[in-house]
Amino acid sequence: MKDELEKLKLRIEKLEQRRVYTTDIMPKAVTQAAIDGLIIFRGLAADRPTDGSTEKQAYFAEDTKVFSIWNTTSEAWESETLS
Repeated sequence: MKDELEKLKLRIEKLEQRRVYTTDIMPKAVTQAAIDGLIIFRGLAADRPTDGSTEKQAYFAEDTKVFSIWNTTSEAWESETLS
């Protein structure tokens, strides 16, 4: 009985220390991601802001697969289509 309790205790400790991975999160549960303090918003291409005056400095259009970053120097979106 004591051995079973020790095994159970070890399993609980491992679960408490377990890291959460992207694959552990339900789809659509998280709608933003961060890279070095930059928040990447996602949605439809038509919903992307027309300028960088909002807090949205990076945007991924899910319908067109276009990733855009607001360039503060040129004050324009720089975009790349992802496959």
